Amino acid sequence: PSDNLSEHTPAETFGDSEQDVAFGGRRFRICLRDTSGQEPYARLNDLSYTGGMCFLMCFSMEQGREATLSNIVTTWFPALRAGGHLDHGACLILVGTSRGSRLLQDNVESKAEEVAQDIGARLFVTLSLEPESQDGALKLLREAMRAMTEMN
Repeated sequence: PSDNLSEHTPAETFGDSEQDVAFGGRRFRICLRDTSGQEPYARLNDLSYTGGMCFLMCFSMEQGREATLSNIVTTWFPALRAGGHLDHGACLILVGTSRGSRLLQDNVESKAEEVAQDIGARLFVTLSLEPESQDGALKLLREAMRAMTEMN
């Protein structure tokens, strides 16, 4: 059997992208893994965290998607902590996502600030998922690399 996860896992279940970049005079390997949060893949999710030094914990700020922020507290953060993935000083960044003009949850940013504090996130940022706003994703990655640079 192959060790290549993409051969065994549907793309919509586990998205994977890696790239080497330079930032602040240092080299970083950015590994973005979208584990989709599907419970049958919990073990795969845990394996994907190994060696991570910065975790982007994303949730939807849109109305009707309130559970995504709750899941940070009840599922994703506990999984990182229980798996020992935060034991070596890895940082957390809480990311609220939205799409253009969709209605946002009431008081979502203040709720997210509280969650960020509760889980010890280094920062909370918002990100538009509109295709024309790729600058937001680049800004997020720069913030993550800046956080990593400040840690060491």
